Amino acid sequence: MIWLGKQPEEGKWRVLKFSLLALALTFIVGRIGGWLYDNPRPFVAGDFAPLMPHAANNGFPSDHLLLTGALSAIVFYYNRWLGAAFWILAFIIGAARVYAGVHHWADIIGAAGIAVACVWLIARLWGNKLVSDK
Repeated sequence: MIWLGKQPEEGKWRVLKFSLLALALTFIVGRIGGWLYDNPRPFVAGDFAPLMPHAANNGFPSDHLLLTGALSAIVFYYNRWLGAAFWILAFIIGAARVYAGVHHWADIIGAAGIAVACVWLIARLWGNKLVSDK
């Protein structure tokens, strides 16, 4: 937020528009991916109790990683160091979900891949960097 606050007013709006498009596309593609690939959650497939109560629905892709991955990729698009830090946090969240028994690694990696692909596509359509790396 500090980084965004230092950007010119026009830059803030461009980041917001870019982010909304990328997040919307990530959400849509994630839903389509979930319809196309059914991956029972580990506690369902392995018949054990997860560390936290959870619905026994399709685990692919991880909604947590769709959101944090998209945000990480968006931040990475504008600032590589800050984006890398966001990615580390995103994968810690993903690892915690796997440890808790509510996701497989395929759900985590798949969600990260969807997020990166969607942000990359919007960035390609959007054009060059819009704000500085400072």
